Amino acid sequence: MHYYRTGSAASRLAPAYLDTLPIASARLVHLSGINAALSASCARAATALFDRARAAGVLRSFDVNYRPGLWRTEDAAAPLLALARQADVVFVGLDEAAEVWGTTTAEDVRDLIGPSVSVVVKNAEVGAVLFEPGSGPGTFVPAEAVEVVEPVGAGDAFAAGYLSAWLRGDAPAERLRLGHRVAAFALGSVEDHADATSLRRPSPDLDGAAR
Repeated sequence: MHYYRTGSAASRLAPAYLDTLPIASARLVHLSGINAALSASCARAATALFDRARAAGVLRSFDVNYRPGLWRTEDAAAPLLALARQADVVFVGLDEAAEVWGTTTAEDVRDLIGPSVSVVVKNAEVGAVLFEPGSGPGTFVPAEAVEVVEPVGAGDAFAAGYLSAWLRGDAPAERLRLGHRVAAFALGSVEDHADATSLRRPSPDLDGAAR
């Protein structure tokens, strides 16, 4: 994976751009930690986006997406944690949380981000656990054994599946299962956007695949 970000259109985003977006009419906004890494103005826009979404009563979703190719751990840790604490739901891999924040368990991640946020901690082929405010030990859904063709994009696919299930009112375990299953399609394809109809569908007896 190569990044060509310096001077890109995305790196020039600033809070003023948010004036063009229909934030108040959305059911949720989803933000990647990559945005905060692109430039100072883009980082300000990310924070402003969550501020506006909160004011409008719109669900705020955040995928940590730490990329060491874009910034150093010591530069990323505080901004990513600040955005996570602004969100309503956070997606983070157990491995990336360990790298950027020094946490060792899913419970450590939940405790670091705080009790008022729904936190989804993904542990590659093991599975994913969801901690919701006031829900106790969390909801765990294991991963299916999947033949990985290309891992890029599986995390985004997981978030898409989870959020889609949330939008239709599914229970926590069903949200995680759909996240796993959509991620399985991405893992089985070399394309950025997998065609689910062309891939082997996960067995209904299995819970899905996550990364």
